[in-house]
Amino acid sequence: MAKRFAFTATVTHLRRMNNSVNGNPRYEVSFDNGRTLTTSSDHSFVYGIEGLKGDVQVFVSKANRIVDLRPATSA
Repeated sequence: MAKRFAFTATVTHLRRMNNSVNGNPRYEVSFDNGRTLTTSSDHSFVYGIEGLKGDVQVFVSKANRIVDLRPATSA
């Protein structure tokens, strides 16, 4: 699954959803730009999502699911 950079924003709210069929956590993530997306199933970045602070780079799949969140790099 190819990921593409979508936007940089700050996480404002996390809502824990039901686990994936494989037992991995899933979240609904709200951002300061008004967007709300869900994490894709079975990606390892989700285990560290609660520790993210400040701006993050959001990568999404073609299905508009978050496949990666990384701390935004300052230029």
